[in-house]
Amino acid sequence: MKIKLLLLIPVLVLVAVGYAVMKPAEKVVAVAVVKPVSEQIGILQELSTVSHKMDTLTVFTIEGTMTAKDLADSTRNMETSFCYSRNGQEAYYRVGQQEMISLQDAYIVVAHDIQKVFIAPPREVVNPVKLSVANEAVLLAEEGYDIKRSVNEQGVHISLLNRRHPTCRAYDITFDSTGWIKQTYMRVADEANPVDSTRDKFIGIRISSCKPGVVRKDLLNSERYIKISNGMVVPASALTGYELIKDR
Repeated sequence: MKIKLLLLIPVLVLVAVGYAVMKPAEKVVAVAVVKPVSEQIGILQELSTVSHKMDTLTVFTIEGTMTAKDLADSTRNMETSFCYSRNGQEAYYRVGQQEMISLQDAYIVVAHDIQKVFIAPPREVVNPVKLSVANEAVLLAEEGYDIKRSVNEQGVHISLLNRRHPTCRAYDITFDSTGWIKQTYMRVADEANPVDSTRDKFIGIRISSCKPGVVRKDLLNSERYIKISNGMVVPASALTGYELIKDR
């Protein structure tokens, strides 16, 4: 059986994951349509601009922490650090005990928790496709959210709240005066039972370092993960004892 390997590209570290979740293609629960007002549209346009600020960047490094809480299953709760570094069509992503590396000649996943190294053919690192800021704001304004904006010592804070939304009940984002995101939070409904709020999931992202134009070349070096020994590809010395699995 082939093992599917997926490089999770955080559209600015999962910010857009929650952002996209707020715009379901198919609504399974009725959502009250609120007539947008100019102030709401302006806030949503600001949110759209900030959320996609780094979409076109191809060289940067970002680090921070991620927390998740599952109201229905506490064993799935977690708090861990992450690092994402991109250099054009090469990218590195670490979350918890897993590292995912997309290189020009290979795609590598290192699962430290189970001591395995997966190798697959190279995968393309693609920038997200988005609507125009104006169109995106109009769509969000129709999702029935209570929209608020405030400014404090931490920066600009935008919050969206709709307790009956079928996918994303709440979405909060904080960013500085230049538009760089500092933290984001969302409350997501359970896909299998979106009506039951006791099964919701909470996801939080706090960004500790964001460096446009900076890349961690050491993390994009294949010799950090694999090496050639007697004509065969094996785990690097630092990963001695790990099992190598090739995805053909």
